[in-house]
Amino acid sequence: MGPDSIRSLNAPRPLAVQATDRGAPRAVRLRGHHLTVKRILDVWRIDNDWWRPQPISRRYFLVELNNGLLQTLYQDLASGAWFMQHY
Repeated sequence: MGPDSIRSLNAPRPLAVQATDRGAPRAVRLRGHHLTVKRILDVWRIDNDWWRPQPISRRYFLVELNNGLLQTLYQDLASGAWFMQHY
């Protein structure tokens, strides 16, 4: 293994999300499976580096999916793209 094989352990991964009219996740496409959000356990927002050319503005959701998995999802509020983040 060389230095090119190093990767971040908790790098966010793009995710296909169906959201409600209010922007909350309703369902996700995860590893080829369509899973519904059973409940949202927590919601928080991060606005950081506002002085930089590309500030960070994200809304996070800790969700329980219908298969019992707990996942942290976030929407990049600048681009509208959704991601899954592991901790």
